[in-house]
Amino acid sequence: MDRSLGRAPADWELFHDYRLVSDRMKSLLETLDSEGVRFVRCETRYQDGRAAPTYWLCDVIRVLDAVDKKRRFLRSSIRRPVARFTI
Repeated sequence: MDRSLGRAPADWELFHDYRLVSDRMKSLLETLDSEGVRFVRCETRYQDGRAAPTYWLCDVIRVLDAVDKKRRFLRSSIRRPVARFTI
């Protein structure tokens, strides 16, 4: 990538309400929860017209709460905009 154009995207980049993800991240997300994400392939090219590495727009359509709040042994302190948990 031409460094004057900026850095190459990481495996996971926020792009408006979607995520821009690499092939590697897409494979991981599909392995973890194939029904919880949807992808649309982006056409990526270098400035000279050559094909660039493939990236995908990713929409997370299912979010799972990872903490069982009724059975937790954590003390939480809510600070806007995130909740912090202490063990």
